[in-house]
Amino acid sequence: MVCEGTPDTYSNHESGLSRLVDANNAGTEHAGACTLILTEGDSGAAFANAGLGVVGKDYFGVYPLCGKLLNVRDATLNEVQNNQDLLNLRKIMGLQYNKEYTNIYGLRYGRLMIMTNQATHGQKQRDFFTIPEYEKWLEETPGGEEWVLEHFTVGGSDRLCDED
Repeated sequence: MVCEGTPDTYSNHESGLSRLVDANNAGTEHAGACTLILTEGDSGAAFANAGLGVVGKDYFGVYPLCGKLLNVRDATLNEVQNNQDLLNLRKIMGLQYNKEYTNIYGLRYGRLMIMTNQATHGQKQRDFFTIPEYEKWLEETPGGEEWVLEHFTVGGSDRLCDED
């Protein structure tokens, strides 16, 4: 699987993706402690960016997807290879094709958080953790670091994507 015309890696803040709010420490020796927050569209990104006002931009970056991320389970190889969100995510994270990863060293971000709504039948989930609430929950919950969170809830996508 080769994506021609895109670099395998790039240095800090050189992605060329206008909608990416890059963590200040992404791509540095502190990259393992950085979290990239993926959101559904600009409304979700606005929500996440508001949270950066509390936790800061040193270790958190935000990138709005064009709606929901492609479910690769039933997608064709061509759909996966040509999906702009996946290509951009590869760039942002610093992932290289045909490379086996055994740790996070060399990546631009050590963690990935996907903030999405889990609306079913037009209903939106109304409860969510902000990053500070989640971190407080982790501190106060014995074994909390062993939990795997599956959903964060934000507003839905409010635009069609044609940039980046």
